[in-house]
Amino acid sequence: MTLIDQTHGGTFDDHDVAAYYAYRPPYPPELYRFLLDLVPSRRRALDLGCGPGKIARVLAGHFDRVEAVDPASAMIEAGRRQANALPNIEWLATTAEDAPLIGPYDLGRGLISFSPDAD
Repeated sequence: MTLIDQTHGGTFDDHDVAAYYAYRPPYPPELYRFLLDLVPSRRRALDLGCGPGKIARVLAGHFDRVEAVDPASAMIEAGRRQANALPNIEWLATTAEDAPLIGPYDLGRGLISFSPDAD
């Protein structure tokens, strides 16, 4: 059962929008150092609102398993294409509320994108 109003979330399920994410600048290395310093164990990571998986792909190099969750199937498809050599990422095209998640996780990261109302 999804509890969040997804009225404007459909924008992220557009294949062109997902393709544009490849041109966004990368996150700074300090972000990854900060996240990795938080956890002594690196078995499982959870990336909620992963988009095309920029963070999930980096985490996959440090964790045994990464679960990448996003409600936009176009974003998940883009992530799968870009991470074809990373078999330790499980891509889930669903909301966080509906994802079949079973913890524990060593690291959890979540992001919600807010889009201003055009009116």
